Amino acid sequence: GRVIFESDTSNVMFYDGSAWKYWGNSSNAREFDGSDTTNTGTSTTTEVLLRSVTFTATQNRRYRIDVQAHTEYNAATNGSCALRVRWAAGASVTTAGTQVREILAKLNAAGSTGRQVSDMVELDYTAATGQITVGVFGVSNDATQVNFDASTDSTDVGGTLIVRDWSAH
Repeated sequence: GRVIFESDTSNVMFYDGSAWKYWGNSSNAREFDGSDTTNTGTSTTTEVLLRSVTFTATQNRRYRIDVQAHTEYNAATNGSCALRVRWAAGASVTTAGTQVREILAKLNAAGSTGRQVSDMVELDYTAATGQITVGVFGVSNDATQVNFDASTDSTDVGGTLIVRDWSAH
């Protein structure tokens, strides 16, 4: 078959012998980037939603979730934090959502360079076709505050949450 890149839509398509189709099916999850829901300088010891994305998921499909967040620790000693990837049916996700993965990270003491935490997660979606929201949450693993997607001097450094239809891979 043939493969093309649509520069006007930034989509990759392939020809299956009878029609052009989007790579990874025609799900709404093609390269769908999450919204940044944090405030500059978010510093917390409780689990907080960092980014989320809502799309129509298709039953019995596999989705790839790319997660990246910048973290900085606010203590004189080393510590750790976790990123938790969760999903829920509907237009929002909370800490009660189904956890897909927990990504643990060791953090250096305050005053040192922050750490980029990233991972690729696969979600085998077996529920009925419908709207779902995938979110990435951040939480400190101890009593010390962690800055997520911002430096300790309140510089917003953002994060990434991308969901792709991965069934064709």
